[in-house]
Amino acid sequence: MSATMENYLEIFNIVCGYCIKNKIDFKFLANEKFLKEINSKEVSRLSAGKFIVVYPKESEFRTVIQDISDLTIMYDGPEVLTDYRYSSSKIIYYRYGEIDPIRRINTYGVVETYILDNEANFVKDEKFPYPFTPDWIKKISLEDASNEESLLLKKYIPMQAIKFSSSGGVYEVTEVNSRKIFVMKEARKFTGQDNTKFYSTDRLKREFSFLKLLERTDFVPQVFEIIEEKGNSYLIEEKLEGINLREYIYLHNPLLTNEKDVKKIDDYFKNCLIIFNNIIAGIGKINDFGIYVQDLSETNIIVNFETNEPTVKLIDLEYAILKKELNGITNIQTPGFSYIGEIEGIDIYKGYIIGICMIFPIQNMFEFNRANVFKSIQYLKNIINNKYAQKMLNQIEKYIRSFDGATNICKISPDDVSQQLDQIINCILESYCVLEVDHKKIFFPADPQVYNTNPYSIAHGGLGVLYSLLRISDGKERTILTKIQNISNDIINTTYGALFNDSIDISSGLMIGELSFVYFLMCENKILEAWNVFNRSFQTLKNSDNTGIYYGISGLVILGAYFGFEGCSETMFSELQELLLERRLETDVVGLYEGESGVALIYLVMYMVTNDRRYLDIGESHVANILTYVYENSHGNLTVDRVGKNNSGNKIESPFLYNGLSGIGYMLLYYYKVTKNDEYSNVLNSICLSLDYDIHYFATLMRGLAGITDLLITCLQEGVLCDEVSERTSKVVDQQIKTLNLFEQRDESEILFGFLGEGNLKISHDLHSGSSGIALVLYRYVKYKQSVQTAPSEFALYLLDEIFRKWRTGYEIKTGMENIA
Repeated sequence: MSATMENYLEIFNIVCGYCIKNKIDFKFLANEKFLKEINSKEVSRLSAGKFIVVYPKESEFRTVIQDISDLTIMYDGPEVLTDYRYSSSKIIYYRYGEIDPIRRINTYGVVETYILDNEANFVKDEKFPYPFTPDWIKKISLEDASNEESLLLKKYIPMQAIKFSSSGGVYEVTEVNSRKIFVMKEARKFTGQDNTKFYSTDRLKREFSFLKLLERTDFVPQVFEIIEEKGNSYLIEEKLEGINLREYIYLHNPLLTNEKDVKKIDDYFKNCLIIFNNIIAGIGKINDFGIYVQDLSETNIIVNFETNEPTVKLIDLEYAILKKELNGITNIQTPGFSYIGEIEGIDIYKGYIIGICMIFPIQNMFEFNRANVFKSIQYLKNIINNKYAQKMLNQIEKYIRSFDGATNICKISPDDVSQQLDQIINCILESYCVLEVDHKKIFFPADPQVYNTNPYSIAHGGLGVLYSLLRISDGKERTILTKIQNISNDIINTTYGALFNDSIDISSGLMIGELSFVYFLMCENKILEAWNVFNRSFQTLKNSDNTGIYYGISGLVILGAYFGFEGCSETMFSELQELLLERRLETDVVGLYEGESGVALIYLVMYMVTNDRRYLDIGESHVANILTYVYENSHGNLTVDRVGKNNSGNKIESPFLYNGLSGIGYMLLYYYKVTKNDEYSNVLNSICLSLDYDIHYFATLMRGLAGITDLLITCLQEGVLCDEVSERTSKVVDQQIKTLNLFEQRDESEILFGFLGEGNLKISHDLHSGSSGIALVLYRYVKYKQSVQTAPSEFALYLLDEIFRKWRTGYEIKTGMENIA
């Protein structure tokens, strides 16, 4: 059953009373806040509209649904997109699915629910944003039998969806008579109510009237009509030629693309200055009509380059208000565009933030501290040598400083990286706090994955932070070492207990699964316990299609090889070798942690372990295939199509460690160290030249600048670069370390809180997407400057480096239970 903010209490009382009286299981949203969220624009379409869910016995289904329909026939509510609507009811929907869910953890560490089919097989209970019934179930038709013809579809034919939300989509449509192409905006009934009590349908009607009023400004699309059907509203407007400003930024911003062509760089920033001035002028025209847009960002601007100079139009006035409605501000905010001030300044302020975004899309960090705006402007002025960019930044700084009145500009951390590293260690240690969520203990602030997977993990949990602290703590004062040791004891003891807690579900992989425990158990000399976990993981992973380092069998191989397969039975070791040689490991993508580059490294590892040339031959065949996806892009840089075999359209480039060029660089580095094949060295030199980014939009280890910097430091330490490339790379690393400082967050007293994680939306301390991974890269930089060689920062690469060191001095396999003694 769905419900509105106006009728939910009445519906609840009716349905609740009926279910209790008839002893029928049901569940419901606990409060008004949750109901508002479930009917919001932002909620998943798989959850949208579901206020009460009733679970009748199958034999009583028809009786129950008809009874509730009779009792609630007078009510209306939002649509439930996943279900079939029942008869003439406007709030009752039904589907076939689980009542008592069978939950399982998949190899990615995500909980999935299953149902039993007609042959008692486990089948995933898949949900779609449209009604779906499994093949083995006879579909019952209880839908509204009326064949009311759609006037909308008689006039307009949908051609493609531009975007979706739970409140409605945006579509490209063709008018039947003229065959002209238009854009159609949809607003579903009783969804997306804001704090002015407007629903999405109300806002769409208002947008229509605003667009009509503003047509003469030439800053908005021409609007034609609004159609209402079955409670939903549909706005028809012109289809604009051009490109979304955000897309233009991500395709052409020279700091993101690492553009080398000076003319292209100049053209981009020249266009940005024109676009920026047009946006500010257009906002002024709209405000002159007494209209305030509120929801302004780079995603709401279309740029057309078919004229001599780029022209711009604003395409979204959904949350616009009139000046006389000052008390009705909806407070709808896009991250990075939050505004605090008088309503008259809201649009212009956001226009200036769009200007910063065009220079570099770093605006998300503005949410944490307003001083980050000035910090970013100053940083960009220092690294960009372009007259158009400088003019634009000066304009932006002058306006925002006059508007904001801020004088406190965050410093970009200490000049001494060692001192900064001490501050990071302290802020991580001070944040240590054990919280329990769903029987799992969480130790440090981490990115959201930890709540859905494994809070003890290497990637996003306590063990990853601990690994980082243990590596960067050498030479620290005794009080720091004592703190780290106490935290280490606490985390390891808690983790050890989690291994044998039936209420805690953990997957098997290395980075987010129970294999990460094995490393610490072995370090504690708990070899038998480690072997039990290792064997349990092998039994699961050997039959999995997931072959990568992050989640699959490759992670198990690299961990086992690090310890010389100590405690591993001869039978299991033989089975592992047979799997690698006979079945071969295959994957469709090319990245290091989930793709073929990681698989190639595992065959290199097994060659070092066994000295069996067959592993090296298979590995090098993988390397040859991977290099077919490495190419020179339009900006003159080597790059990689990270999608690999899965690519069905445009290539998706990535410079990152997790799935891109930096990960492939690490793979080539170790193949060169083992084989001394100059081809690998030559490509590696070209990769390093192509990774000379001054900045990237994330700072993190796996999908950010820190991982790129880590590879470059390793290549410099290993001496695998020619003199010219080495000299240039050294300067690049110095700049990238300065850039990492931009992402650290301090309060007004300059107290460090840590680094922003994935998406630059929250402080995170985990290894792969937070402070502890970045701290390791800073630590390695300090050691590099002291001419002290260190292993790569990332955990799997650290293991690999140790395996290589052991191979060089004589690798020893320790299989067999007798070695445990």
